[in-house]
Amino acid sequence: LRADRVRLAVHLLHQKVQLAADGHRALQHGIQLGQMGPQTDDFLGDVDLNGSVTIMDATLIQLYLVQNIDLDERQQKVADVDKNSDIAIMDTTFIQLYIAELIECL
Repeated sequence: LRADRVRLAVHLLHQKVQLAADGHRALQHGIQLGQMGPQTDDFLGDVDLNGSVTIMDATLIQLYLVQNIDLDERQQKVADVDKNSDIAIMDTTFIQLYIAELIECL
């Protein structure tokens, strides 16, 4: 039982380090979560437009990607967190990293 706990702890630590490394790479590429969205007063990552970035924003992107919901133009602009003109699962990942405080800003 103890060995299982150690393996789980090592696995979780490895995942956290990998997420931190991914977040660091994102910052190296100039991705700043929480910055003002393009040509609006909205914050990048704030897909539900409520003034804060939460797991709900990541969930909305996921629902959009599987075509369960539509996002209006304003929501699409702030959902493109990495500003590559494409809403993808990586945008959700950056929001999750931000919420987990593994990166400082979107």
